[in-house]
Amino acid sequence: MITVPFHTLLIEQILGLYLVIVSLIMIARGAYYQDLIKRVGTNSGWILVGASFSLIFGLIMLVIHNIWEWDYEILVTLIAWLIVIKSILWLAFPENMLGIAQRVYSGSSYYLIMVLVGLLGVFMLAHGFQAFNGNFHVMNW
Repeated sequence: MITVPFHTLLIEQILGLYLVIVSLIMIARGAYYQDLIKRVGTNSGWILVGASFSLIFGLIMLVIHNIWEWDYEILVTLIAWLIVIKSILWLAFPENMLGIAQRVYSGSSYYLIMVLVGLLGVFMLAHGFQAFNGNFHVMNW
């Protein structure tokens, strides 16, 4: 029997839905979002707002879910750490991060990255809703 903490499944369900929805929208409206990121300037207040909210979200995830076991749970922990690190980098070095984002969004790899993000979301949804195995035991906090 596989024991999975309830909060892991909950976070996987939420993140999975978010990643699938965002990737589908960003694939469908690729030209719009590629143009949008080109027009963002480093003096935009949206960088501060977005990075701050992202940092808060990442820190909440880390406080709730900082599990370093070599299992599915580590994926949520790694994503939380990536969110925190990325948010700190956006707050500390907005010019550099904007340059990286503009290169990624304008390059041919944009659609590949969005497909990979969507697949990660599908994987998290499948695990979060226990589609891999009916032999799960959900553990309370």
